[in-house]
Amino acid sequence: FLLSSRDGRALPSGIVQRFEEVKRPPPMEPRRWRDTLPPEPQVTLKEIGFKDTTTRGYRGGVITIPLRMIPDERVEFGKGRMELIYSYAAQVDPERSRLDVLVNDVAVSGGALRELNGQARATVSFELPPNELGPDSKLHAVFNLVPRTKECMGINHVASWATVHSDSVLTVPRE
Repeated sequence: FLLSSRDGRALPSGIVQRFEEVKRPPPMEPRRWRDTLPPEPQVTLKEIGFKDTTTRGYRGGVITIPLRMIPDERVEFGKGRMELIYSYAAQVDPERSRLDVLVNDVAVSGGALRELNGQARATVSFELPPNELGPDSKLHAVFNLVPRTKECMGINHVASWATVHSDSVLTVPRE
């Protein structure tokens, strides 16, 4: 390293010190900001404060999960994943009902519900888009629940329900 005068034309004058080597500083301690994802690369939704959440009624609803990261962290490309664990009622018509998963309104997964008599603890795995993950990110599990019979549409419309479970696993290795 050489420090020079202001205009860069003269040789340095004054105290001179020679450096034989420059060492990289030690890595920073993991930061734990309130209400953000912890530094560990893999967490359950329970560990970020999410509880089992249920949506009820004809046509279902949206379950929102905040995925707030520290602003200068970036998810390693192609390594962000989620295993979403969910359940739904036996009264739901699986051929006309579906689950769609979005991150900040960008579709990342989706499909028809599969089992005729409801399902407990089904899983859907998908990759998370790294460009959509940041301090204000939200994952939306959108359930479109169509009942099998017309009786479900009446007074007992709460018989149609879907739940996202807190032991769903979020994998976000970050730089």
